[in-house]
Amino acid sequence: MSHAFQKILDQKQLHSIQSWYEPALHLLEELMEAAKQNLQKRNYNEANAAIQRDIFRDQLQRRYRIPMYTVLEIEKSMGRAGVIEFIGGNFVKPASKESQSGEVKP
Repeated sequence: MSHAFQKILDQKQLHSIQSWYEPALHLLEELMEAAKQNLQKRNYNEANAAIQRDIFRDQLQRRYRIPMYTVLEIEKSMGRAGVIEFIGGNFVKPASKESQSGEVKP
């Protein structure tokens, strides 16, 4: 396979993964809203809300019926793009507006 052809395939795959950002972010926002309400009921600070990565992945896979491999690629790509933040090793939340200032993380 030629290098140029491989580059085209890689770009198509990247575009395909990036096309999932909006639906995945929408789902994450829904999960965050439920987590914030839960914290509010218990009189805890809503700013501490975050979603377990396993729950986010599972919901993404179930709602959109996509393979777990694709879910993992979406999550990884969103993290590199600064669309979501990883908290510790097990939690995720939408990136704050300040951290989305165009800075791409490796």
